[in-house]
Amino acid sequence: MDIATSIPGLPGLFIAGIFSASLSTMSSSLNAMGAVVFEDLIRPCLRSEINDKTANNIIKFVVVVIGVLCVLIVFVVDKLGSVLQLTLSTAGVTNGAMVGLFSFGMFYPRGNSKGALAGSICSMLLMGWIVFGTQRELAEGRIKQPVLPVSVEGCSFNVTLPVSQLNNNSDEEVFVLYRVSFLYYTMMGMIIVFVVGTVVSLLTEAPDREQMDPVLFTPLMRKYVTKKNMEPAEEELINKIV
Repeated sequence: MDIATSIPGLPGLFIAGIFSASLSTMSSSLNAMGAVVFEDLIRPCLRSEINDKTANNIIKFVVVVIGVLCVLIVFVVDKLGSVLQLTLSTAGVTNGAMVGLFSFGMFYPRGNSKGALAGSICSMLLMGWIVFGTQRELAEGRIKQPVLPVSVEGCSFNVTLPVSQLNNNSDEEVFVLYRVSFLYYTMMGMIIVFVVGTVVSLLTEAPDREQMDPVLFTPLMRKYVTKKNMEPAEEELINKIV
């Protein structure tokens, strides 16, 4: 609206493009969620087979219900701060555990399934607690995030803002983990998986090295999981990969 107001119709086309992009993403997500809910939750509860038309109508009804819930959640999200922050925060609960789980399996040959499972569960529980506590503090106003000015009026070429204007301000003292930036949530979840998974793996039975496939590990770790009874051709191939 600041740049293209002199060109009739261009601001409207720009806004229409934004809405089209968001609606296309939402429509595919809602359809996918409706199909998953039907296949995983509704179909197993049906006592008899249904035809495709009935299944299609059920999926449409599920999509409508999910859409209504999304609209209602907007009124809750409005009190939880930035939409970007909320999205990345909630995604960080599972993203850290997922990245940590795959990295744990590729980098730590001593790790076993018990360690991976314990690390993933602890990561999701701890990060869920941190995210929920942070959002609660934001909703209650104990953590305030001032909105920086976006206008460039009166700005010179070289301007440095004070650090105090870039940090979050808190009227009351809050728990230290609640003040951690949401951009670190994925890294924190991954570290939790590694720490808990390593401890649990060391306290439990080690995996059978003969059943490990060296190709599934990173090149730095493959030499530690090479099978003793490996064929010469396979060993040569692993050495070339490493």
